[in-house]
Amino acid sequence: MDVFLDEAEFYEIEEHVIRKFKFEEGIQINRDSAADMMPPGLLAKKIWLLFDFPESSMQVKIYFRLATVTILVKMLHK
Repeated sequence: MDVFLDEAEFYEIEEHVIRKFKFEEGIQINRDSAADMMPPGLLAKKIWLLFDFPESSMQVKIYFRLATVTILVKMLHK
């Protein structure tokens, strides 16, 4: 992966393209560089943050935990 990223920098691939590639490949990125990939609009940004960074708020953590419990209960009752 490091060799590929070095080649991308050598061929002057734009930085936002490299950040998007890292994000899609699961390479850890920080929240500041992820801001460049956010959709326009306040509501769309909030939804994007909720699903791509679930640790961003306590409400999202609670939602995902409840969703997980609901799925597990549903699977056990089949």
